[in-house]
Amino acid sequence: MSNNNVSLDIDFVRAQFPAFKDPL
Repeated sequence: MSNNNVSLDIDFVRAQFPAFKDPL
């Protein structure tokens, strides 16, 4: 498993919450 899934999840969250800043 790669981190692509995590990146996609982060992109989805950021799309839902533009003000969201990932800790990474």
